[in-house]
Formats: sequence, structure tokens, C-alpha cells
Amino acid sequence: MITLGIENPNDWSGIYFNGVPITITAEPNEGYSFIGWGDNIFDSSTTIEINLTEDTTLEPIFIKDDN
Repeated sequence: MITLGIENPNDWSGIYFNGVPITITAEPNEGYSFIGWGDNIFDSSTTIEINLTEDTTLEPIFIKDDN
């Protein structure tokens, strides 16, 4: 996952405003495929738009391709 301006995306946290949706895209590294967003988001699209109303952890899930 790429977060522009963030050197280490594993350390990212932020404050977002209620009523202002955010768009997030999961981009798998070469050799991997995106399969979903974990327990919190019930959408399998690589790009989602969400309106955060509480503390939320977004967890993109990737699997290694069979090559």
C-alpha cells in the first residue's frame, strides 16, 4: 500500500473528519494478488471509499501468486 509522503507506511496513523469520505487503494507488490480488506471492510474492490465514524484499522490482505 502506498501512502504518498509517508516513508514507512507501517507506521501511518491519521485523524480524519466525520462526514468526509476517504478513498484508499490496495496495490499488491509484484507476485501477489489482493483478496480483501480483512474483518472491518466487507468489500473486495481494490479501491474503496469509506466514511470513518470511529477508530478503524484498514487491513488489506494479499496472497502470493502461484507461479
